[in-house]
Amino acid sequence: MRRFLLPALAERVEKIWWARPSPNDSARTADQGDCQIDRVDIFPPTRSLRGITWALLRRLPARSFSEVQRRGLANLSRRHLRAFCRRAEVTHVLELCVFRGFFPRLGIPTAGIVHDLDYPDRGSSDVDGVFRDWMAHAQLLFADSTQTKAELQSIGAEMATPIRVLLLPGAPRPNVEPRHSCSSRGEKVIFYPAAALPRKGHDTFIEALASLVEAGLTFQCYLAGPGTDQILNDRIAGDQRTEIVRRSCLPWRRILGERIKALGMCAWSRIEELYALSDLVVLPSRHEGFGLPLSEALIRHRPLVVTAIPPFQEQVAFYGASDQVRFVGPGDSEGLAATLAAWLRSTDTFPPFSADLCERLASWNWGAYAADLVSYLEALASKPV
Repeated sequence: MRRFLLPALAERVEKIWWARPSPNDSARTADQGDCQIDRVDIFPPTRSLRGITWALLRRLPARSFSEVQRRGLANLSRRHLRAFCRRAEVTHVLELCVFRGFFPRLGIPTAGIVHDLDYPDRGSSDVDGVFRDWMAHAQLLFADSTQTKAELQSIGAEMATPIRVLLLPGAPRPNVEPRHSCSSRGEKVIFYPAAALPRKGHDTFIEALASLVEAGLTFQCYLAGPGTDQILNDRIAGDQRTEIVRRSCLPWRRILGERIKALGMCAWSRIEELYALSDLVVLPSRHEGFGLPLSEALIRHRPLVVTAIPPFQEQVAFYGASDQVRFVGPGDSEGLAATLAAWLRSTDTFPPFSADLCERLASWNWGAYAADLVSYLEALASKPV
């Protein structure tokens, strides 16, 4: 998100300062292009008294002093940033991903963007306090989907902070179609980009693909995303969530043989190659807060088979792209297999992307998203913090 949003914002505001969330976060503005974005550390310089206190607090045993440590570090950061905001004449604060950090309380209009609320024990988790803090003090929150807004409201129903739904654009389509090094042997190619998490539905997808092989249908499938390279082998995965996915895929993986290639975490250039190679993108998630691959696939003029979950349905309706998408039920491997079989046999085909659809897809880009953000921020009035 930083890669695309910060340059778009830089074209619409006088100055951007990007606050680094940790001392180790030193290179994340390296790919921001030519836009003038300067960094400011949220932690005080080590040579100062506050910096020494910061360093000591960071080294407290978390199991004994987690609350003291967290609040102490937050207060030091706020004081440090408040002084910086006065010196630099900062007028607004925008948190790009409200999740871990408590509300900054800098005394100037502050808004935050909320993404996927998929974390354990939502409603009874310590993380709930972060969102309640923001909903109690922020002037405005942006949710990436109507579902995210509803989930936020379920955590802090009594909070009065307005929440606006602003769907995220997908990563821009490259100006030149990328060359790819994959060989599809003339078969239709299916692509699923997602981390190996239980909610992503890899088990449903693998079971459906195994049914296609047993029916004698040919295809090539690529999986890309953190942990996907571990879900089709015999070794126990290092991550507990990935191991759940690996075990759920055990009954069908040997049936697939060379039909499926699980690539793991890939560079974005490789993802572009896979989008260019694919004939169809499949997103079998059981739950999403938003689901960027859907809009990314549409922007690249790739049809999709996706689960009928609210964030996917909202994106399809937003773009008016129903002709290019087939919906199946979450966890419905038989329905997914039947839909894919009809496409492989060409009994169900997707129409070409119309000029109107291409225009709609191109018009909702990071520039338009940034313009909406700035217009909302300009209208904010200060709220006591």
